[in-house]
Amino acid sequence: MEQTKQNRRGADHDGTCIDTRRILDACRTRECVENAHLMLTARGHELLQEASGARLQNLQVLSTGIEAEPLPFREGYFRIRLRYYLKGVLELSMEKGVTRQIAGLCAAEEAVVLYGGEGKTASFSKQFDENSFLQCEGEELPRRCLSFCTTVEVAQPVALRLNVVPYDPAGCFGVHLISAKDVPSSLAEQFEEPLTDAVPCGKTCYLSFGLFALVRTTAPAQLVIPACDLCVPAKSGCDEVKDPDPCALFRSMEFPVEEFCGEGEKE
Repeated sequence: MEQTKQNRRGADHDGTCIDTRRILDACRTRECVENAHLMLTARGHELLQEASGARLQNLQVLSTGIEAEPLPFREGYFRIRLRYYLKGVLELSMEKGVTRQIAGLCAAEEAVVLYGGEGKTASFSKQFDENSFLQCEGEELPRRCLSFCTTVEVAQPVALRLNVVPYDPAGCFGVHLISAKDVPSSLAEQFEEPLTDAVPCGKTCYLSFGLFALVRTTAPAQLVIPACDLCVPAKSGCDEVKDPDPCALFRSMEFPVEEFCGEGEKE
């Protein structure tokens, strides 16, 4: 306790105690998903039937669902199930050279096994401010912290192929992981119209793509780290950012002699 007081006063620079999170386990994943069904809106389905061609314009990960369950007979290890939700934007070729854009949602899943710790304790925390001590009725209980936390970092998906094929009512072709009722509301708001499972007797879309991800588990930890002093900015003021003079910027450029030389003169 006395050493902590000295660290706070700055008299002892050997180390300071911090409350942080340490990495328990981590892995990297490479998942190739083939023919994931792209769920469209009702209007998107109509435009797809009228289009003569389609290409994938953009593909991005909107969110990731994470679930963890302990592994039997392996103390401290968990099977972590990941579900990626991706938004695909298609460019459709219509009549008379007109192009239209439609957007849809698809999903991919994978599972990893990581160490999550063997601790059986539960920690509780609460953020206090100057008004917290005046609360009498309806006081909020401290928030319970889980023993470990899972973090997933996903790179930009690698689009591999777009398949526009006749709809299979039996669902034998492709991967159908989600339905319209299973889409979280926060993701449904990313689309102008509601997503629908109803596919007319016509064409539908399937995407093939690759995903690179880093998955790690972390847990609270109290560490002693080397410290010299409090981090105080050395800059006394902040200069105002002014718009540069475009003519001054142009005058500072070198004359592009190479642009006026022929191919033979450049050599």
